[in-house]
Amino acid sequence: MNDAATLLQRLRSEPSHVDALVELALEDLLATPARALVDPAALAGPLAAGLRDSIASAGLRPWIERELAAALALVRPSERPLREFGPPALPGALAGAARRPFTPGRELVRAAVHHAAMRGLMRSILHSTLLDFGKKLWSAVPDTSWIPGAGLRSKLVGVAKGVASAVGSESMLEERVRVFVDGALVTALDMVVERISDPRFAGEMAQWRADLVPAMAAQPQRLYVAELHKLKVEEAAADVMVVLEAVASWPALEQEIAAALALVVEALGDRSVGAILEGSGLVEVWRPLVQARARERAGALVEGEAFAGWLRRLCGEV
Repeated sequence: MNDAATLLQRLRSEPSHVDALVELALEDLLATPARALVDPAALAGPLAAGLRDSIASAGLRPWIERELAAALALVRPSERPLREFGPPALPGALAGAARRPFTPGRELVRAAVHHAAMRGLMRSILHSTLLDFGKKLWSAVPDTSWIPGAGLRSKLVGVAKGVASAVGSESMLEERVRVFVDGALVTALDMVVERISDPRFAGEMAQWRADLVPAMAAQPQRLYVAELHKLKVEEAAADVMVVLEAVASWPALEQEIAAALALVVEALGDRSVGAILEGSGLVEVWRPLVQARARERAGALVEGEAFAGWLRRLCGEV
């Protein structure tokens, strides 16, 4: 029987043994039924418990703050447009995808735009716009009816003046605009909903999305960095914690995890990981890279003293 020193020497001097172990692990993974990796009965309870225990950790929130701050510190502003930070063909490809006609359902659109916050925003915009227009119309059109021989021009200006004066005094204008906006607001929002969810305008909306891509890609990267740096890490960390705590305190958490995993298992069926990937070309392309990195890390592990100690314990020498 080989002792730990002999085994360690062979593993270190003959890398083929480590390579064979890596190959064995990859083959086992590809041959494993995919459903075994997402077993609802085995995973739902531990995942729910792990989430709850993580939330209870006093160090989680400081860690989130620290990592967010570190990530933000790495982003440096640049005057280069955003499109130059990726492949030249990418903006065109994204615009092409965005240009495909798509019409969202009316109920979802209504839920997204027909609520109190949006009504407040639209009310403010409509009120300010109409009030400003009314005041300009009131002040910009003089009464020229007294000019001898003004003729048609005098009559046209008189009509315009009549339109402006129909609301009464300027002090009455704001109230009339407010009443009008309150009455027209629901109709305006209904028109927005209909416009977005009407298949007749799918092409127009698709072109809007397609135009959005190059417009945003042309902006200097520093503008996006500036938006990122508006983030207050303390508040962001607090928000993340609130969300996580809401999930962790959900009485149905374990059951919902199990139900979600059950759907995945149903979709996977009895196929192995290799069978699922068969025909995609992904195994052939990525396996050499995965093997090379795994061999590198396994080789470094074997060279370490921690592995040597583990092997001695395995051989009963410690």
